[in-house]
Amino acid sequence: MTTINEDKLEFSFNFDAIKLDDTNYYRNQFQKIQNNLKVIDILAIDNQKNYFIEIKDYTYPNTKSIKQIELIDAIIKKVICSLSMLYPMSYKAKDEEEREIAKQFFNKKSLTIVLHIEKPPITTKLEQSKWDFSELQMKLKKRLKNISNSVKVVSIKKMQKVPWSVAIATT
Repeated sequence: MTTINEDKLEFSFNFDAIKLDDTNYYRNQFQKIQNNLKVIDILAIDNQKNYFIEIKDYTYPNTKSIKQIELIDAIIKKVICSLSMLYPMSYKAKDEEEREIAKQFFNKKSLTIVLHIEKPPITTKLEQSKWDFSELQMKLKKRLKNISNSVKVVSIKKMQKVPWSVAIATT
């Protein structure tokens, strides 16, 4: 089992998964190409599919309000940068595990893009508290249709049958 923590969320996988933005390749090689290159939070690979998982937790008290289009644009840029990073990572990464998971990515024929989002309470004035998951999913799917046929917007309370679990981390 692979467990990945992102702030106060704990993701548990029964297949290969890495925190893509914490890899040595990303931090020590890819980011040196140009400033502000950002990638998806988690790359997960099961027997049939690849998953790009972007995590947004808006439940913190210091969360700033953003517009839905800003989030969508940021995710699209991260997806494109992640795809751009994986090919050279498959042969240039110094860490063997990172090289191998990048190679596995190219052996699958399917990519599901998942936005895991925890919304603030509806009582807040944050724009994010009003977002409708199905509307957000539809907009992301439309923009990403030439990259992926499968886009999901999920939360701890609404997991949409993804093959992993998420819980609030106990530590």
